[in-house]
Amino acid sequence: MKIVNPNFNPAAVKPAGPDQAARSRVLTDFVTDLLKLVSFIATQTEPRDSQEFCNRLGRFGADVTSENDPARLNNLRNTCMRASEDFFEYWRRHLHERDQEFRDLIEILMTAVQTINRDNQNFNATLAQSNARLNSYCDLSDIRDLKLRLREEVTNLQSTIQEKQRLDQAQAAEFDRRISALQSRLQVVEQQAATDGLTGIYNRATLDLKLRELVSRSQPFVLAMFDIDNFKLINDQYGHQVGDQVIIATARALKEATRSNDFVARYGGEEFVVLHIGSRAALSMPRFNYLLENLSRTPFSFPSLGLTKEITFTLSCGLTQFRSDDSVETLISRADTALYQAKKQGKNRLIVG
Repeated sequence: MKIVNPNFNPAAVKPAGPDQAARSRVLTDFVTDLLKLVSFIATQTEPRDSQEFCNRLGRFGADVTSENDPARLNNLRNTCMRASEDFFEYWRRHLHERDQEFRDLIEILMTAVQTINRDNQNFNATLAQSNARLNSYCDLSDIRDLKLRLREEVTNLQSTIQEKQRLDQAQAAEFDRRISALQSRLQVVEQQAATDGLTGIYNRATLDLKLRELVSRSQPFVLAMFDIDNFKLINDQYGHQVGDQVIIATARALKEATRSNDFVARYGGEEFVVLHIGSRAALSMPRFNYLLENLSRTPFSFPSLGLTKEITFTLSCGLTQFRSDDSVETLISRADTALYQAKKQGKNRLIVG
């Protein structure tokens, strides 16, 4: 799906005068409102990367507001259109897949019911025929003939019952196989819904559920909120693709610096949250301070125009531990305030709140 304005002519763009500037402001406001509308639509969808798409739209909106160069604006427009087209194509495929899963489940259930009904009818018909033959044997006068017929009938009935049992087992195994395959597909979908599409770590919705679980159980833990320093500058200088790679690298660094039972999630945009389960602030601080120091000294490499470039970036961290009177909201607010103080005091540091 490509949306192109056939009447757009970059050569026809004139220098901005007072009227042109006013029209540009109106156009900018229109684009901003349109991006908000598309973001709202995206948040109502189920695909796992809708949050990332909304974040990208937010960045596009900020770039449009601050950009005056017509050529860069045109590039921004094209990039935004491609991102929107890719997302809604993914949304369309996602809905089709969910619809097919329900169809498969219904088909399995219908097939099971039809098969059981058909086999029971056949089995009942066989029993009815056997019963009719048994009734006819009452008229036999020769006891030896009667015993022979009864022996044959018992053998036939045993074979019929054994065959039905064999068929039932085969059908049950086939239904188990199909249901197991469907369950595996649903597990994949659930995993995708729980994770962030860009980084593969948990997303904001799953983080909210985990926090409410820990708070309701009053389980001790530490919440560390991280933010990539000067992230907008990285995007502006190197482009959004490099910015996305920096986000992925940050998620990887957080996973490597935590234990297997800790919880790492992307909070939104360039923000991350780590839940240090069963820990206290005094125990978590050295681990996260080491993470910040190590990351600031580790160059991040990326390809650019056939060359390999390197940049370094840093994180700021706001850290707090769970208190018995905390709610999810108070805990997040305290960590967010500590993160703000870390930014204010020079970035690339950890503040405890």
